[in-house]
Amino acid sequence: MIGERWEFKAATADSNTPELDRQRRAFGVETSRQLAELKVGIVGLGGTGSAVAALVSRIGVRHLALIDPDHIEDTNLGRLHFATRFDANLKRPKVDVVGEGIAELGLPTSIVRIRHYNTQSEALAVLRACDVVFGCTDDHLGREVLNRLAHFYYVPVIDLGLLIEPNDQGGYDTFDA
Repeated sequence: MIGERWEFKAATADSNTPELDRQRRAFGVETSRQLAELKVGIVGLGGTGSAVAALVSRIGVRHLALIDPDHIEDTNLGRLHFATRFDANLKRPKVDVVGEGIAELGLPTSIVRIRHYNTQSEALAVLRACDVVFGCTDDHLGREVLNRLAHFYYVPVIDLGLLIEPNDQGGYDTFDA
């Protein structure tokens, strides 16, 4: 039970892999099984979304839906997990780069890759089936769609972002959004 509103019920997956031993010891066997059963959607695979994808897969989430229509560019290399110069040169889709990076971890993870905006029907169908969605998109329409998903389908959405504003010295101050 998480607070008064969330409760995980399904716990049938075997999460007894040696790679996840420390997570089991930290969170307990039951929580590890519950994490393994979760279907997690991640909308936007930039700096924030690729980090979320890497982290949730490493704590034992076994079912991921990665949604992003964009390709890797040179400007992504300083912040995207798993992205390389090779990926930027080929302008590879972010969902492929992040999905392959997670697969290479060697953990038992199923990954659905959607190369569309979350406003398109293919993406919406996958998002409705998720237990929780991380919104890592940088546009207002994408956030609006996720807000409606949460309200109409009762899918919890965790919106992540970073606000960067210039300061008086010509640098930048960062604030969590």
